[in-house]
Amino acid sequence: MGLDSETKYQSTSEKMFKRIKKYLTLPKERLTLLKYYFYSMLIVHEDMHTKNLSVGTEGKTITMSPLYDIATTAIYQNTLGYETHLPINGKRSNIRRKDFYVLVDIMDINRQIFDQAASFILFNYTHKLPEYFDKLEQEAKIYKKTRSNLSGKKPRLIKALSLAETLTQYHQTRIKQLEKNGWYAQLGVN
Repeated sequence: MGLDSETKYQSTSEKMFKRIKKYLTLPKERLTLLKYYFYSMLIVHEDMHTKNLSVGTEGKTITMSPLYDIATTAIYQNTLGYETHLPINGKRSNIRRKDFYVLVDIMDINRQIFDQAASFILFNYTHKLPEYFDKLEQEAKIYKKTRSNLSGKKPRLIKALSLAETLTQYHQTRIKQLEKNGWYAQLGVN
């Protein structure tokens, strides 16, 4: 897109998708992009930017490269609380299906096909992902800090949770947000 590292967040999802669409001529690859982006929004990957999506070539065919540099940022204190940094339909948070359909339409993907793919991803996020939390090493801790105050006191560590506990708590909170935004009802996921 002609953006360097300093400006990689200065775009919108729509601009990025219009640009990528010029290269992704296969509907299957455009659907792959939508699935990647939906998953990124689903897990709250605030660090998604124009340099986190790439395409590759297989002969004369251009395909989506595998996802990289992707993890939830919601467990960190120093984030802005966005579901995505690049706005989707003018929004960074409280993304709903109708907002995501703007990207689906840009990619010329049938909405029902997208809904099926998104439903599968949402089901796995809800029911399969928690199986991995208990497998995490219990020694990994997440530390929370107090905020510095006006009297100049430095932040101090106040709480340590295991990574598994942190991810479980966040996951439960995220499911409630997704329910509130209608994702479960609209995609028919229980």
